[in-house]
Amino acid sequence: GIGDLFRLDPATDSFTSISNHGVVEGLLQASNGIIYGGDAYSGTNGDGLIFSFDPADQQTEELHSFNTTDGKTPYGKLCEADNGKLYGMTYQGGANDDGVIYAYDPVGGTLNVVLDFDGSNGHSPWSCMIPIGPDRLLGSVTLGGTTGGGALFELTPSTGQFVETYAFGYSPNLGTLLFGGIIQGTDGMVYGMAASGGSGGGGGTVYQYHPGTHSVSVLHNFTGGSNGTTPHGELTYVGPSVQVAEIESPDGVKVFPNPAEGSATVTLSGLGRSVESVMLTDATGRSVWQGEPGLSIQQLTLPASPGVYMLTYGSAGSRSTKRIVVR
Repeated sequence: GIGDLFRLDPATDSFTSISNHGVVEGLLQASNGIIYGGDAYSGTNGDGLIFSFDPADQQTEELHSFNTTDGKTPYGKLCEADNGKLYGMTYQGGANDDGVIYAYDPVGGTLNVVLDFDGSNGHSPWSCMIPIGPDRLLGSVTLGGTTGGGALFELTPSTGQFVETYAFGYSPNLGTLLFGGIIQGTDGMVYGMAASGGSGGGGGTVYQYHPGTHSVSVLHNFTGGSNGTTPHGELTYVGPSVQVAEIESPDGVKVFPNPAEGSATVTLSGLGRSVESVMLTDATGRSVWQGEPGLSIQQLTLPASPGVYMLTYGSAGSRSTKRIVVR
C-alpha cells in the first residue's frame, strides 16, 4: 500500500506503525469499537480496499477488495448508519466510472452498490457522508449534479433513496469543486469547503448548509496569499471557550467541562430514550470507566493520563460516541 496506519500517544509522543494502508481522508471507529478505513490504491485488483483494525488485539484485516464494477479508489472515510452498515463512496468505478455509493455489512462481510454516479447526479466524490438524523445521511460530490459544479445530497439508508439537496455552480457563485469533507456543528448546521469559485477571485469558500431549508450561505471567501486558496480536507469543530459553555452534540448529550481533568459531568437526558450502557475507552479500545445504566446524569471519573478518550453510550440497537479530551 501507499501510506501507513499508525498510532501516536499524545502523552509520550511515541509513534507506532501498525500497517501499510494508504488512508486518504480518515478513519471511523464504529459502535462495535472496531476502526475501519479505506485504502485507495491497494487490494487484490489494485482498485482499493476496506480494512479494519481492532484496538483490543491490535490486528488488522482486509475486508473487501474493490474490482472497478463495485467501485474504485475509495478516497473518503466511512460512516455508520442506524442499520449498522458502513456507508462510503469511491472516486471512480461503478457502471459509469464516475464513482459509487456503497454499503458494507460488518456482520455479514458483504458489500453492495447503493448508487452509481453518472454525472447528472454527481461524479468523482472525494469525501464521506455524515449522519444528520435518524435514517439520514448527508454527502457531497466533487463535480456534476444539476449545475455541474458539485452538489450536496441526502441518502436514506433504509430505502436507498437518493435526493440532491443543493447544487453548487457559478450563479450564485458559492463555490465549486467540493473536495473537502463536511461536518455538523452543535447548532445543527453543516459546514464544508469548496476548492474553487466564490467571490474572492476563485480561491474557494467556506460554506454553511441548513439541513432543514436546504439553503447555503458563504462564510468566507479565499482570495489567495495569506488568506489561503484551494482548500481541501475537512473543518474541525472546537466548540466554545473551555468552561464557559457546555458542548452539546446533535443528539442532546452534554459533557462538561470538555477538555477536563479529574472528572466531568455527562448529561444523557437529551437522548429521549433509556440508556443501557455508558463506557469510556482509551485509544487502544480498553475500557477505563463504566457508568450506571438508566441514569440520565452521570459523574465521569477521568483517567490520570492526558489524551483523547471515547465515550460510548446507548442501547443494544443504537450506540453513539463522543470524544472527551483529558488534560
